[in-house]
Amino acid sequence: MRNLATMARTCSPDTKTGQDGVVIRLIATDLDGTIVPHDGSVSARTLAALDAAADSGIRIVFVTGRPPRWMHG
Repeated sequence: MRNLATMARTCSPDTKTGQDGVVIRLIATDLDGTIVPHDGSVSARTLAALDAAADSGIRIVFVTGRPPRWMHG
């Protein structure tokens, strides 16, 4: 899978089509160890990629394998 920054850069704001012709409508990603490393930080590059994707109309969904009882509001 391409990284988020590359995906966000290759999406047109009007068509949301990547360079390979696939229409990107949604990015679903895990958090622990994927977006958020073990130190709890989120890199500026990752934030910029997520912002660019959201600004182009792509929905960002965070997913987890944790049970609902572990989730905090």
